[in-house]
Amino acid sequence: MKTRMPCGGPDPQNIPADFPDEKRAYSAERELALCLLEALSAAGERVTFAESCTGGLLSAVFCSVPGASEVYDGGLVSYANSVKHRLLSVEESVLSTFGPVSEQCCAQMAKGACALFSAQLGLAVTGFVHPDKVLTNSGAKPGDALFLTKPLGIGILTTAEKADLLSENGKAFAVRLMTTLNKAARDVMVQYRVHACTDVTGFSFLGHASEMATGSDVQLEINTAAIDLIPEALDFARMGTLPAGMYRNRTFAEPMVDAGDTELAVQDVLYDPQTAGGLLIACDPADADALFAALKPAVPSAQRVGTVQPYTGGARIYLK
Repeated sequence: MKTRMPCGGPDPQNIPADFPDEKRAYSAERELALCLLEALSAAGERVTFAESCTGGLLSAVFCSVPGASEVYDGGLVSYANSVKHRLLSVEESVLSTFGPVSEQCCAQMAKGACALFSAQLGLAVTGFVHPDKVLTNSGAKPGDALFLTKPLGIGILTTAEKADLLSENGKAFAVRLMTTLNKAARDVMVQYRVHACTDVTGFSFLGHASEMATGSDVQLEINTAAIDLIPEALDFARMGTLPAGMYRNRTFAEPMVDAGDTELAVQDVLYDPQTAGGLLIACDPADADALFAALKPAVPSAQRVGTVQPYTGGARIYLK
């Protein structure tokens, strides 16, 4: 008889009934913040944030996690170019040549914040978006087709690596996948009638999908056979080598999921917290075939994983 034990966290069956909700389930953002906090604590390093268009949201989310003060002294909102130059030492030539919304400016913002707050890791964000072109996770409509742009199982692979169980090919694949941006997927997606989109990160595929279903007041039918599960990750899931975040994600999202007869290990991968995961896209059915064809050569793994249905009560997600 196999025993399912998380690497780095408690089995949820042993969590007491009065365990605080804020530790039982995390939002997608807080799950990522928790992962960052744990990594920085283990490395003995500190982080800072230099923000522009987000107006302090990164710092607010990070500071919502208990223990953030162990690795975080402060951050800076540099909305105006003058603040970027004066406080973060962004060169005026960079601002005039490349503009405030550029890789060059963002890099200097991060470097300047590290110098200002004596941090080893600096995260910076700058940008702009047309208010009529913002895609959220709450616009999915009945009939939409669902697409995923990266395979699932990265969290399990990194957990196996911590236990010295991951193969060399698995390590190389994980690094390649985590360092592949979603820019290509985004560039393709915006050419079609996409109603909702979310990145799949620490909250897991099912966690983010449940947020899309709830926010859009719909239900999702997921074809699990169409989802690209990393084979080595699925093998580890069957062995019980699982990250603690998987259990937190399951605790939060499972009440909204009808798993049917889906294999337990497959469910585990669907609850696995992803690092730099792909996009979950809800597309108008009239554009679905064209979007699928365009995604295939552009992203690590184009998958047509299900459909959006009217909400009929009960579960928000049905695994088929």
